[in-house]
Order: sequence, then C-alpha cells, then structure tokens
Amino acid sequence: MQAIQFEAKIDDGVIQVPARHRAWRGRNVKVILLVEDDAELTATPRSALDILAQTSGQRLFQTAEEVDQHLRTERDQWDA
Repeated sequence: MQAIQFEAKIDDGVIQVPARHRAWRGRNVKVILLVEDDAELTATPRSALDILAQTSGQRLFQTAEEVDQHLRTERDQWDA
C-alpha cells in the first residue's frame, strides 16, 4: 500500500487532489480525513463557572451574591 499526504480545503463536498498525485486517477483509494482542532468549531461553549473551576488558586467569591455584597459595600464607601 502506498500513502500520500497533502492539505486541501473541502469545497461543497469536493476535495481537489494536487496535480502531482493525479496519476492515481481512476484507482480505488482509501481516504482518511484529519482536521486540526479548531476551538471555535469543535468546542461547546463553556460557562464562566466551568472556566473558573479549572483555574488554579482560590476564588475570592464563591457565589454571585457574595460579589453583589462586595460591590454594594464598595459603593457605600464611595458615598461616605
């Protein structure tokens, strides 16, 4: 078995074989497609909490309510 490798863009379901490999025209071939990981296409959106859960270190606030309370306290200090 022989193998070749080239990069191509799939356009409307068609892959263009480079001219240097067209001598195989009419032959039966096995096709294996590999795609580079593209985070925008393959990853499902993650919530901010999921992202934070994977970070190292300690979170300053554990809940949204704690954040709201902290902001209220800061605002109250500005008004004083």
